[in-house]
Amino acid sequence: LVVYDRVTVAKGSYGVTWTGHAGAQPKGTGASLRIDVGASSAQLTALLPSGSAFKLVKEPSLKTDDIFMKNDPAEGVFGLRLETASPKGATERRFLHTVVVGASGDAMPGAEAVAGEGVEGARVDNEVVVFTKSGPSRAGAAPEKLSYKAPSGPTTHYVVGLVPQGKYSAAGAPDGGACKITVTPGGALTASAAGVLSLGAQGCAVK
Repeated sequence: LVVYDRVTVAKGSYGVTWTGHAGAQPKGTGASLRIDVGASSAQLTALLPSGSAFKLVKEPSLKTDDIFMKNDPAEGVFGLRLETASPKGATERRFLHTVVVGASGDAMPGAEAVAGEGVEGARVDNEVVVFTKSGPSRAGAAPEKLSYKAPSGPTTHYVVGLVPQGKYSAAGAPDGGACKITVTPGGALTASAAGVLSLGAQGCAVK
């Protein structure tokens, strides 16, 4: 699972914090945590903002009688909040997290950020998922040219946020040991009704 959150604030001085909840005490530190619950496990990785590290907050964390501000966990629920914060300054904030699930004894594939012109996203194992920075394109909008640099290993790429059922072409070329993938308006490839373009890759060749 790749989760990309976009937030626009009125002032760059406002703080923005991404939060999630764990059902058990996580293992690990920094930007990657593993959570084991019963026979299942989830590896959560924070990729954006760059340099993110999870902060663990035990709930309840607020001492208040205000029912709207209380964060008391329900009886029998493990109350631990995971937080990553966005640096202040810009009015546009982005958060990117990946969740890989499996059995509690499984080795989990790592995740890494993928950056480019007009998109940002993640690679997990043999898949690359990138999202348009400006948000999902509306039907009838003029398609934009996008590009990103990804490892040569992944065999499946998903470009999310394109014009629904828009027409595109895609090409890849070696770039310093990785691959530069370019998606251009017009061509034989059709994005889905949700604006997602699926690409198959072999080395740096995509189709």
